[in-house]
Amino acid sequence: QGSCLVNVTITDVNNKPPYFIGPTAVAVRENTPVGTEVYRLVASDPDDGAMLRYYIDRSQSEGKTEEGALVKLDDYDFVSAFVLNETNGLLKIAKLLDREKIAEIKLACVVEDVAAERGDQMANTVLKITILDENDNNPKFRKPFYKHSIAENSQYGVAVCTVVAEDADQNKTIKYSLEGDKGVLDLVHIDDETGEIVVRNRIDHEEYGWLNFSVRAADTGSPPRASFVEVFVQVLDENDNNPYFVDNVNDFYVWENATVGTEIAIIQAKDLDSGDFGRITYILDRVSSKEKFSIDPEKGVLRVAGALDREETAEYMMAVEAWDNYPYGYLNGESRNAFKHILVHVMDDNDNAPVIQKPSGCSMITEYHNINDPIVKLRATDADDPSIGNGQLSFDISDASGIFYIQQVSAQNAEIYSRGPLKNLHGNYTLELIVSDLGSVPNTVRDTVEICVTDFNDHAPVFVVPSGNTTVKVFENTTVGKPFFQVHAYDEDVEENAIVRYRLKMDSLGNYRKFSIDKETGELSLTAALDREQQMMYDLRIEAYDQGIPTPLSSSVDLIVYVRDVNDNQPQFLLKEISLNFTEHMIPGAERIRLPDTVDQDYLDPLEGPTASAVCYYIVAGNEDGHFGLDPVTHELMVEKELDRENRSLYKLHIKASEECSYANFSLETGGQASNLLKATVYINDINDNSPVFESKIFTGGISTSSLFGATILQLKANDADDGLNGLVRYYRHGEVRKTLAEGLDDLRSDPFLVDADTGKVLLNFFPQKSMRGYFDFSVTANDSYGCHDRAHVFIYLIREDQRVKFILRQRPSEIRHNINSFREILSNVSGCIVNIDDIRVHENPDGSVDRTKSDMFMHLVDQKNNSVLEVHQVLQLLDKHVEKLDRLFKEFNVLDTQASELIQTAEMDELSVNIIWLFVTNILLGALLIVVIGLSISQRLSYRRRLRAAKIAAFGSSGPSRMYQEVLGAVPNTNKHSMKGSNPIWIGSGSPEGEWLKDEFDKCKDAIDAQYERSLSSGFFIDNCLQYEARKSLAGAEANNAVNYQIKRGSESTLCARNLETTEL
Repeated sequence: QGSCLVNVTITDVNNKPPYFIGPTAVAVRENTPVGTEVYRLVASDPDDGAMLRYYIDRSQSEGKTEEGALVKLDDYDFVSAFVLNETNGLLKIAKLLDREKIAEIKLACVVEDVAAERGDQMANTVLKITILDENDNNPKFRKPFYKHSIAENSQYGVAVCTVVAEDADQNKTIKYSLEGDKGVLDLVHIDDETGEIVVRNRIDHEEYGWLNFSVRAADTGSPPRASFVEVFVQVLDENDNNPYFVDNVNDFYVWENATVGTEIAIIQAKDLDSGDFGRITYILDRVSSKEKFSIDPEKGVLRVAGALDREETAEYMMAVEAWDNYPYGYLNGESRNAFKHILVHVMDDNDNAPVIQKPSGCSMITEYHNINDPIVKLRATDADDPSIGNGQLSFDISDASGIFYIQQVSAQNAEIYSRGPLKNLHGNYTLELIVSDLGSVPNTVRDTVEICVTDFNDHAPVFVVPSGNTTVKVFENTTVGKPFFQVHAYDEDVEENAIVRYRLKMDSLGNYRKFSIDKETGELSLTAALDREQQMMYDLRIEAYDQGIPTPLSSSVDLIVYVRDVNDNQPQFLLKEISLNFTEHMIPGAERIRLPDTVDQDYLDPLEGPTASAVCYYIVAGNEDGHFGLDPVTHELMVEKELDRENRSLYKLHIKASEECSYANFSLETGGQASNLLKATVYINDINDNSPVFESKIFTGGISTSSLFGATILQLKANDADDGLNGLVRYYRHGEVRKTLAEGLDDLRSDPFLVDADTGKVLLNFFPQKSMRGYFDFSVTANDSYGCHDRAHVFIYLIREDQRVKFILRQRPSEIRHNINSFREILSNVSGCIVNIDDIRVHENPDGSVDRTKSDMFMHLVDQKNNSVLEVHQVLQLLDKHVEKLDRLFKEFNVLDTQASELIQTAEMDELSVNIIWLFVTNILLGALLIVVIGLSISQRLSYRRRLRAAKIAAFGSSGPSRMYQEVLGAVPNTNKHSMKGSNPIWIGSGSPEGEWLKDEFDKCKDAIDAQYERSLSSGFFIDNCLQYEARKSLAGAEANNAVNYQIKRGSESTLCARNLETTEL
């Protein structure tokens, strides 16, 4: 045994393709010099001895502009701008690049191993070349120059024009600026971004007729590039000078009696403009002139245009307007104006008489009038100018008695005084008043003034009854409005001063409101009923006053009204309602409760009447069953019949207090005032004498695989008639949970259900599975606090989701839950099954939307005999069976539909679906076959149509055509029973050239015969006068068997038409 080292050398075979290495993107700036190296392509080949060659694939290369548009090689050969060294992969610039023509190039590059032994070994890549921009283009204006016009005095910011320049470079931001004369550049401004030229300052045509300047557009490249354009703006002249008034005189005067047309003044204005712009038109404001004045529109002469009245208007402040280029420029908005205010003073003419203002009637004064006090105050006015005599007044009186005189106290006021005391001078005096103005021709008016001197009231009334302060007694039941006392007073004055009237003085307590006094007779009466229990005495002050002038005199007396008591009040309870408690099932009379005492508002004076009587209590309502008794004297309430709180827990007793103890037959209607009634609410205290009672001895429910852990399966409900803690019910499970007909329940814990002790809810304590079957049953106990209890049985069924039935009702879920027990009871009685309501939800439409006016109620039914859950189709059949009995229930609950809660696929439905599919396929096949049969029938009908017509002509056509025609027809083969042997022709064999030729000739002859035949039928004769025939029969072998050759001669020409005739050809 030995070993040796063997070296195995694997000879390489060039069979692997090369591949590119490295990134495939590069950026090149435009205008890069020719020969500049751009990128080096690097490829590798795992084979030894590989020879790699690089080249550019023009067909796969593409270029795009800056906007993303494709550039065709015919438009711009961007591939020739690069040269690729085929050996080292070095890419260089072959010609200058222009980014404005192409911005991005995808250069398709290929590397090939030319030393490959088997086929082409190559690799492809795309080199993305981004052309970087270089600022090599000047901005270019869209126009060679700009020429515009603008009106002088244009507002600041008004646009003159907009210059626009464009830059082909990538950085297209262009800044605009103005160049030119500084004075011109101060008038305009250019937006450096948009190129909009606007007015900067006021432009005056008289200063500049043209604005000539240059606009410079510069880009933001490095270095920046710029271009210029000339702008010529013509300044249009306009009416820019306002008229102005020559003088500053604004006040003018005119007499109020001046006639219409009187010249007042000449208003003069000028305008620096010329032509229509310098022609002035004068306009006077009609509103301020009130059409009293006018002005000459051309000369500016101001004249009186209407009657003047200084007393109506003393001065006229008017606006005079001077317009140029009027009215044509005014209508076009090209007129300018100036205005000034002038004040025209109307000078007064004494054309108004004084007007006297005096007191109406007689001016009353007493004989004790102070001589220093004025008796009558007078006033007079004159509408004329008060600054001159026309409006200044003088007063005077004419007094025959010589008692009075007048004194002027101001320009328009005067006062009349007495010359001495008027004691004993009472009476009526009439004076003549004279008022004159101080004009050159004075105006005078006269009027009368009456003065009445009256007697002085100097005696006050004196009371006679009562002569002084006194007390008056009156019973509290005195009739309202009936006088119970009268006062009397007298006055020593005479006439009106001696007339006495009476009134009650107001007091702070308001006692006067209960009484009234006759102002003439002094009789005192009541205005409201008295109640001694509320107020015992009233302090009144009675005033007697006379009718004296100027001041009435009065005197008063104090009167005390003492109210005498009358026993008119019943005893009153201080409390209107009380609450009492009695215990049920107590021995009658064992519990006694004393009722509260009463008060009596009557006050019986011992000197005027007897003492108060005793008060008795009676039950007047609420004790119809006689359960309670009341001692009238001791006021103790007791039980007379045994009480049961469960039958009645509350009694409302009405107890009346009365001083009439001898007659005890009182009722609530004859009880008098409400204040002597006491409402006693009697509450019956509970004792634990009742056990809880379940609402049903059997509770049923169902669970499915969709039931959640901890979900409430059903609600236990037990009622205890007791109250409070005695009626507090708690729920417990009793015994074990039994499983019947169980499948898949072996792994359940010992407590599949939990019972909430406080609420009675039965909670699910496991996760239902689809493999589980059967039902559970267990007992529950309801206990109260004393230990009383009741028991019920619970059945819970395991159901499938497809065993639920959905009822669609037009009611809201809250409405259904209110009457759900009634629905279950009626449906259970009619169907004979246990009805379990699983859920009630808002109705969901097939499209997934929610209809809140409807509800979906899910339930399942259980057979009471074997405790099995009915299938959906069984439930629906059961409902259909008892539809008449359930009609009223369904109408009451607005049941719209009953259906399965979800789509159920059963074996019967599968079989039915298969049958429907087979029936559908069979119908399609039968329909297709019917179409084929109809098509064949139509085809056969068309095929035999001509044969039938030929047969009829051969059999019945002897009367019409000639003998020659009959011979021809006899020679034509057909399927008639009279046809001779050999009437079923065949085509001449197609293998013979002669047969092909004869076939074509027969086709031509056949068409000619058919046409002649059709014409003969319409004309009644055949073409035997034009045609002659000669039939020759010959046998031409097996291919020409039963064939008939016809030779038809027409004129001198003889043509042989041999063809195979069939019965359909005629």
